[in-house]
Amino acid sequence: MHALLRFTRHFDKKKLRFVNPESLGLYYGAWLSQGLIRDINKGEYLLQPLSPDDRRDPIRTLTRFHFMYDEWNWINSPQPQFRYFCKWMKRSILRRYPVMFGIFLPGMDYEDYDHIVPAIGIRYKNADEYDPDDILIYYDLYSKKPFEEALNEDEIGSTRTAMSRKTNAKNGCLPLEVNMIDFNNEA
Repeated sequence: MHALLRFTRHFDKKKLRFVNPESLGLYYGAWLSQGLIRDINKGEYLLQPLSPDDRRDPIRTLTRFHFMYDEWNWINSPQPQFRYFCKWMKRSILRRYPVMFGIFLPGMDYEDYDHIVPAIGIRYKNADEYDPDDILIYYDLYSKKPFEEALNEDEIGSTRTAMSRKTNAKNGCLPLEVNMIDFNNEA
């Protein structure tokens, strides 16, 4: 099994239907309850500890569920990261790895991202390069209809500060600075 996930730090229980490992589990026909994940992880599942005193252990949790993972080297990725992340995401989709990614939403204000969404496809001309004309197809998990957005920094990319000024952000925007992890469970 292959999956790309971005784990949320914040979510609104009234708005989000499924988050993080639950979305992955549903994709593959298995259910991992949030309660079980939190019990094993000793708290809410976050990919990275918030502080040195944070007792949560996301790597242990992944191991307990038999996930293998490869972390995207976002720390050493050239800035801005948007194009590199889009190329990485495109490659993953073309390899048929499920992709979950974080987006900013209008009217919200979390620093990293507001919501996690699944990518379900991509239309492209060249599989090996970033192309701002590639069309990413994804769901927002609120409506049944998928969204289609060009992987163009001006259209689908944004910073948190710029979200309030964007007129074309109703379907969400990819953060221009991105960090992700790639999970695959291919034993």
